[in-house]
Amino acid sequence: MGVTPVGAIGGNPQSKTIERWHAEVDKFDKRFLTWCGGNTDERPEELSAIITQHKAYWFHGEGKDPGIPTIEEYIVQFVDWCEKEWNARHHGKGKYLRGMTPDQAYYAKRRPEGFRLISLEELEEKTAEHRIVTVRRGGQVNLTFWGVQVEYIAPELFQFAGAQPPVEVEVIISRRDFGAVTVLYPVTGGQESCIAEVKSQMDWLPKGEEAREKLRAAMRVKNHAKRAVREGIKARQQLADADNPVALLELQQGLPPTEKLAGQKTFGTPTQQQPPLGHPEIGSVEWMATRRNRTASAVADRFMEEEQ
Repeated sequence: MGVTPVGAIGGNPQSKTIERWHAEVDKFDKRFLTWCGGNTDERPEELSAIITQHKAYWFHGEGKDPGIPTIEEYIVQFVDWCEKEWNARHHGKGKYLRGMTPDQAYYAKRRPEGFRLISLEELEEKTAEHRIVTVRRGGQVNLTFWGVQVEYIAPELFQFAGAQPPVEVEVIISRRDFGAVTVLYPVTGGQESCIAEVKSQMDWLPKGEEAREKLRAAMRVKNHAKRAVREGIKARQQLADADNPVALLELQQGLPPTEKLAGQKTFGTPTQQQPPLGHPEIGSVEWMATRRNRTASAVADRFMEEEQ
């Protein structure tokens, strides 16, 4: 795309202008409540409280949204800051700016023929995603985005339906929208291209520049809902099978990790081996359950037995 990398002096990364720019970006970041300072250890308590509040609002609808910006909101504000504040107001004293703002230096040092501009079509081409897939039954190509299979169809692909061996094609997917894709398919002596559109059964898919992010967010919500339903069914079944809390704990410890309830945690598992402490090692939850079930006299009797 005509971009030339600029090397730095060995052992001196500050010799690259971009390193000084990072310091300016950090100044911009200070306007957000999630700014971490020089590193994430400088504001751990405050950040933890913000994240806790965010999770309570996002997952359970409790309290108020603390206002953590999305990446889209951050980008919009960053571009606005670059155009209206930094490029238009900042006056540099280095050998490039020489007292000018970045906007002034851009026009003062522009070559007579101007700078090469990148068209939207070229940007689309250079940033598109490429996948090699097989043409399926019915002359369609199937692509998966975050667990959702999206089916595309084009008349030009009907000729490959049911072919043996299956025909592989190259699919070019825009980073901005997945309403349609470009398919490169083989012909005698080379390749041809066609546009494959989403099947009408999937007209619920989001459209436009934010389609990918909207689908990704939708899948997060769906997966969270599925987990909640799954956890609820497992919890009801396990509660029905257990006669008391200790029995429920033992049931949990006997299950594989994938079958345990998400909130159930222990710091050890029962074992028949006798460790140096002289008693079997047990989980913290089981230990607390046994302590709660003892009467004062039972605790005293146990203490006397241990002393003897």
